[in-house]
Amino acid sequence: MADTLSQGVQNFSTSQYLANNYDKVETDLFREVFFFISAFLTLIGNALVLLTLWKSSNLNKNQHRLIGNLAMGDLGSGIVVLIFNTPTAQLHRWIFGDFLCTFSGFFLQMLSFQTIITLACISVDRYYAICHALHYHSKMTRNKCRLMVLVSWLYPLLSCSPPFYGWGHYKFSPSVISCMMVWGPDAEDIIFSSCQGIAYYFATAVIIFCYVQIWRESRKTFITEPLTTPQPGQPQNNTLANQIRKELKVAKMIVIMILVFVVTWMPFVIFRSVQKWMPPDVVDTSANRITEKVTLVLFTCSTFVNPIIYSLLDVRFRRELMTICSHQ
Repeated sequence: MADTLSQGVQNFSTSQYLANNYDKVETDLFREVFFFISAFLTLIGNALVLLTLWKSSNLNKNQHRLIGNLAMGDLGSGIVVLIFNTPTAQLHRWIFGDFLCTFSGFFLQMLSFQTIITLACISVDRYYAICHALHYHSKMTRNKCRLMVLVSWLYPLLSCSPPFYGWGHYKFSPSVISCMMVWGPDAEDIIFSSCQGIAYYFATAVIIFCYVQIWRESRKTFITEPLTTPQPGQPQNNTLANQIRKELKVAKMIVIMILVFVVTWMPFVIFRSVQKWMPPDVVDTSANRITEKVTLVLFTCSTFVNPIIYSLLDVRFRRELMTICSHQ
């Protein structure tokens, strides 16, 4: 009787061990395949966006320059993921040394800042195009657009570089298969980490403010001056309302991009923040591992979804892209 019970316990333990290792192998394979596919889509999609903007003379407005700037950041993220994260997912450990851990972590952190700051700059551009349509070209000049692009790279560069000077450091995190910034308890570390948080909150506040004003302006315009649709053979009615309607189509696309950014980034950010305070017995649960995998998938998707949005919602961009592809 005792031997039978002992054998049953041993069989149960063996089955549980095999099940746990099968789940681990399945998860690792999923990560490897997904990282490779997402990096491939990011490189191809954003490279096509940049090629289309560079080749087409019809896509030379401020909004297209800022969209190109956003594509450059996503393309950079895809390159870093392809070079560092995909091999790490295959080998289950960091093999590139401390310097390249700092290097890759710095670039991923910087490019994440660059993305949200660029989205805030695009929101400001849409705000002036719709809420100050008559003075848009004087308020949003090409030089101001270039300044926005410069700020979108300069601030992330400065805010993510303190580990190079001894404040904070980048450390490999097995759960996300990448190197993440870790701050210490020193006053300097607290100050720099607070500056990073302020940048996120400030950019988010700018986005919210701009689109609240856009919504109010669109309602006011539609009430005071209804949109008119010209009949066939009649010239286009160049009223302010019709001009705003065109700008609103672009604004809707940008809103979708921002919502996608929030949906793909926010779960990961919240989960990583909460995970620091989880007890070990909760961290080891299957529910926590599933949540971790889902948030990582969403986080990775953020780098290749924007080209899909452009192609689906921007008719002019889609037309130019098809023209370029047909001539190749």
